Amino acid sequence: QKDSDYSKQQQQQQQHEIIHAVQERKSPLKSMILQSIKSMPRLFWLYSFVGMTMYASVVPFWFYGSAYLQRSRGLSLKSADALMVLPEGAIIILSTPVGILVDCFKLGFAAQQRALGVASICIALSYVLLLSGVLQSAMWGVISLGCSYAVANQLLWSAFPHACPEELGSLGAGIMACLINVGATLVPALIGAIRALVELPETADIFMLLLLASLALVAAVVSHVSVSRIIRAERISSGYEEVNEVAAFTNNEEEAEILTRNII
Repeated sequence: QKDSDYSKQQQQQQQHEIIHAVQERKSPLKSMILQSIKSMPRLFWLYSFVGMTMYASVVPFWFYGSAYLQRSRGLSLKSADALMVLPEGAIIILSTPVGILVDCFKLGFAAQQRALGVASICIALSYVLLLSGVLQSAMWGVISLGCSYAVANQLLWSAFPHACPEELGSLGAGIMACLINVGATLVPALIGAIRALVELPETADIFMLLLLASLALVAAVVSHVSVSRIIRAERISSGYEEVNEVAAFTNNEEEAEILTRNII
């Protein structure tokens, strides 16, 4: 009886393997894509989530910011549109200096993510400044938003080589582009839907700024707590070595790669 049951199990396993092989042969591209996505480390997905929420906290303001400034601060269309240029203008001015500082101080992934978290908090505070009306001129709130976004944006992309395996760089870039635009698409749509339901535009404005500030804080929390914990877990023995330095503990490249992936 045992031999019979074992034989049946063997036959079922063989049939399953044959079916799986046939399916892979029919769709090799699909199988390759799924395998590549599964091979991305958890660290990359956390990093991507930070990027998605950070972009989702700023990009919608490009769409609705001008109208908000006209309603809340009484600015003309020309003045409001001029202020909306500041966030992108800040990227032009600050990106290169921030990149130079990252290289000069040789900031690792953990340090860059913590700094990105601080910049994300500053994004949230910029919305609080705009919402509270503490500053008489809306220009300072928008400048704060632009500078915070410029720093966060640069730190996000400078950390990409640390988060994404080199052999999967193109796939990682594609995933990042996808997730960033998911947030930047869904959040404006949600804000638009709320505006259609709410009678008072002032109420919709409050909801918008609170939502964007909350997304920025989510990015800050994930970058500071989740990613930092993983980085601390990745450090070896003395507690100072990053994952990229794991190879220094072994002369076997394959062993180093396995060790690194297991830690991540």
